[in-house]
Amino acid sequence: TTWAQAPPSPPSITNTLVASPALSSSDVYRVLQSRADEIDACYKKELVTRPELSGKIVMEFLVGKSGRVTEAKVRLKNTTLFSSSLASCLQNEIEQLVFPKPGSPVSIVYPFVFESPSLRAKRESREKTVTYKSRFMRVVATDRRGIGACFEQGRKKNPKLSGTVRVSFTVSSSG
Repeated sequence: TTWAQAPPSPPSITNTLVASPALSSSDVYRVLQSRADEIDACYKKELVTRPELSGKIVMEFLVGKSGRVTEAKVRLKNTTLFSSSLASCLQNEIEQLVFPKPGSPVSIVYPFVFESPSLRAKRESREKTVTYKSRFMRVVATDRRGIGACFEQGRKKNPKLSGTVRVSFTVSSSG
């Protein structure tokens, strides 16, 4: 799927009539997962015309006593992806959800995080580069004495030795 099924933080779940929520985060995840393909289709439909579309749409929905969603809307606070057609499609999908019966109305705030394939590829490439650089720096730091010894050995042969050392190497597929 193209949306983050587990948001960076748990969904906000508030029972509107009593102090403790009647639905758990795992209930919310499980029910949303049941419509993951449809939610994903909403986003993919938008990608056709806006291939770089990425961000977060925060949805707020009310689950009635019966477990059915009685109201769904975009919560502008913390929303970073503004697409009325995507929001409308998400709203329609959320209104189809059926949760375990909470006994009293429950309000849920859930962030849907979407990342375009091209943006994901760029992010993963950057992450890979950072990983390779940090691994390389650990190897160099581990063998700093050996590298320094080579330099000192060279200076014994040529006391005026100075400058920049450039290292070229190939990393095998096994690392």
